[in-house]
Amino acid sequence: MCQVILTTSYRQFLKKPKLLFFTDIIKDKQICQMEFGKTKINRLYIGNEFCLNLFPEENILQNCLDKANDEDLLVTIVLPYIREDSVGKVEKIISLLHNWQLKRSKSLEVLINDWGLLYFLKKNYPEFQLLWGRLINKKLKDPKLKWKWGKELFKDKLAENSINTEYFWSLLQRWDVKRFEFDAFNKRPHGFEGQLSFHWPYYQTNTSLYCPLNAECKTYNPTKQKTVASCPQYCNDFIYLYPDHLKLFGKGNSVFGFNDEIFAANKIYKQLILNGYDRLVFNF
Repeated sequence: MCQVILTTSYRQFLKKPKLLFFTDIIKDKQICQMEFGKTKINRLYIGNEFCLNLFPEENILQNCLDKANDEDLLVTIVLPYIREDSVGKVEKIISLLHNWQLKRSKSLEVLINDWGLLYFLKKNYPEFQLLWGRLINKKLKDPKLKWKWGKELFKDKLAENSINTEYFWSLLQRWDVKRFEFDAFNKRPHGFEGQLSFHWPYYQTNTSLYCPLNAECKTYNPTKQKTVASCPQYCNDFIYLYPDHLKLFGKGNSVFGFNDEIFAANKIYKQLILNGYDRLVFNF
C-alpha cells in the first residue's frame, strides 16, 4: 500500500527536500511508529476538495509541479465542486496542467467533485486520469451514530454507498473513472476492479456552498453568508469547536471529524488492505 501526503503547506514543500519535508511531517504528527507511518510516500495531492479559494496560486502550483517532477514524486491535483462564477478560473488551471503534461511527458491525476467537470475533462482533456472525490462520493459519516439505537441492525448498510450499486459504478467505468476516494470505510463493490483510496485521520461530514466562517469573521453572524470572491482565508487562523466527545471541528465551509480509531488499532490498516484499499492519503 502506498502512502500519500495531502499538502496545503506549499511554501514549506518548496523550501525543503522531499525526504526532509515528509520526515518532519511524520515526526510532528507522531505517526512514525504506526503501520501507516511506515508505508512508502510517493505522491502529493495538491489542491483542496472543499473550497476553490484554497487552491494554490498559479506560480506556486507551477513550482510545486516542477519540484515534484524533479524529485520523482507523482502528483494528484485536487478540485472541489465548481460554481458557475468559478468556471473560468478552473479552465485556466486545467489549461496550465495540460500544458505542463505536454512539456514533461507526464501523466497527472485529477480528483473531481463535480459532474460538470467530469464531462468537461472527458470531452476536452481525455489524457487526465480521473479520481472520484469525497464530495461526490457521498456516504453517511455521523460521529453521533455510536449513540443511536438500533444501529447494529443496519451496520452492513452503513458500510455501503452509491458505488455499491452496479449501475452507478458501471456508469463511472464507462467514463473511465478507475479510483474512488473515501475517508470512512466502504465495502468494495462486487465485481468492481478499480482502486480505492482512504483519507485519514480527518474525515469530512458536510460542506457548504458558502462559508459560515467568512461570514462570522466579517459580520459576526454566520448566517449572513455570501459568495466569497476575494478570500482572506480566515480558516488558516480560526476554526469552529464542537463538544469534545464528538471529535468534530469546523474549518472554512466544512465540518470535519477526527478518526482516532486509526491511531488506536493497526487492525484497521489490515482491514483496509484486505478490502482492496491500495492508497492511503494522509491529510493534515
